[in-house]
Amino acid sequence: MSFSIKLGNFLYKNAFGLYKPMYQLFKNKQDAFEIELLKKHIQKNDVVLDIGANIGFYATILSNIVGENGLVHCFEPDTKNFEHLKSTTANFKNIKINNKAVGPRTEKLKIYTSKNLNVDHRTYKPEEYDKEIEIDAVSIDDHLSANSKVDLIKMDIQGFEMQAIQGMQNILEKNKEIKLISEFWPYGLKKAGSSVTDYFNFLVNKGFTCYLLEKNSLLKLTAEKVKSLEPLGEEHYFNIFATRTNV
Repeated sequence: MSFSIKLGNFLYKNAFGLYKPMYQLFKNKQDAFEIELLKKHIQKNDVVLDIGANIGFYATILSNIVGENGLVHCFEPDTKNFEHLKSTTANFKNIKINNKAVGPRTEKLKIYTSKNLNVDHRTYKPEEYDKEIEIDAVSIDDHLSANSKVDLIKMDIQGFEMQAIQGMQNILEKNKEIKLISEFWPYGLKKAGSSVTDYFNFLVNKGFTCYLLEKNSLLKLTAEKVKSLEPLGEEHYFNIFATRTNV
């Protein structure tokens, strides 16, 4: 484990007031392209889902983009992260927070919390973990009314993305111009019971064109490219952008 991870974990647990601004600086730099992509594809008054909201870094950015008449639905299952999310978003009237995971159906779900990273809790049992806890999970189709407007989904849930998207098929069908920015982690998807190929094929079958976020640009994904990602190890993370309209 790197020194920066050890330091971040220590500060999160023991000095959150210091951890939070440092984390924000780190994310603003590391995720600069993702943030610009969100600003480009989200309009005032839009409705956005922040699935895997963590402590609220993206929630506040999304809130400011959609404006006072827009809406951000946040989902975060971990109790400690949710406490920080609640504090971070307390003064944002256009954010609704939910202490729940998102999955294929509404049910109880086990997650395994990380010893080292508050952003790395998983739905499958890793070799090392802190605690096994039972949480509430909800499908988006159950949580939102049948004709709900959703313009963009931002999702990062450590390999459980395929299961989550299976529970929002009505929302995907009703919102023809919906867009998705999602983690695309070969190892995590496989450990959680699916694969990058499964996830890619699902999106393509729903009419989406998928792009890999690579070196501050969008690379159109093909089945061949996705297949080449399948054997990659735990350390290889990617993000994708999926849309039914022109980029």
